[in-house]
Amino acid sequence: MAAQTEPRRWLVPFWSQGAKPFEGTVDGTAFRVLTRREPYSFFGFSRTRNAGRPVVVGRFEPAPGGCHVRGHMRLPLFILIFMPVFFTLWMGTFGAAVWNGAFGEDRLVILFPCAIIVFIYTMWTTTFWQMAGRAKVALTAALAR
Repeated sequence: MAAQTEPRRWLVPFWSQGAKPFEGTVDGTAFRVLTRREPYSFFGFSRTRNAGRPVVVGRFEPAPGGCHVRGHMRLPLFILIFMPVFFTLWMGTFGAAVWNGAFGEDRLVILFPCAIIVFIYTMWTTTFWQMAGRAKVALTAALAR
């Protein structure tokens, strides 16, 4: 696993793809890795959403004839903090505008930000589970070596 992991870099040039499938830390008993950043296209867009890359945290446990790998995946800490703050500010701002009559008497306008939140939440969870599936395949391949 350590041979398949490079150190985490905060500033990565857009032309850098990395040679290993993971970035993070691996020691003798535990690991904390992310899948490698996806390369960017000519226009600067990633083929996948890099912010949705799952953080894989796990540990190696001794077992007869080898070891067991136990772990879990989660969203990056920045996303776990940012999304609730974003949703709160979005709903608070729009709710205050509706409450103060900015949209007249039509109070059903509040359904618009609710729909936006459902859309964004669905987009993030779909992206996360898609990338978690990729991470699981890459992790299984790295541990099989």
